[in-house]
Amino acid sequence: MHLNTTTFILNKKQTEYTARDGSVKQSYKVTVSQDNNNIISELSVNSDIFQTLVQGREFDLICEYRSTRSGNYLVVISAKPVKTAL
Repeated sequence: MHLNTTTFILNKKQTEYTARDGSVKQSYKVTVSQDNNNIISELSVNSDIFQTLVQGREFDLICEYRSTRSGNYLVVISAKPVKTAL
């Protein structure tokens, strides 16, 4: 299932971690808000989406809902800046 949403990017965070196999990997997370900051959540994104997002701006996100043995989650598959009226 695909979900479309407009969110405000509050924060971006890139962290390094060690995977189970011992390799060093990067994690990309963004803190987003909706409804005038009444709804706040953190999403994991890939590096391409992370580079697209700009802190302090609104974006239209397309997410895919996925279910696994370890739980349900959203995968951001597209991000486009919301155009503001001049």
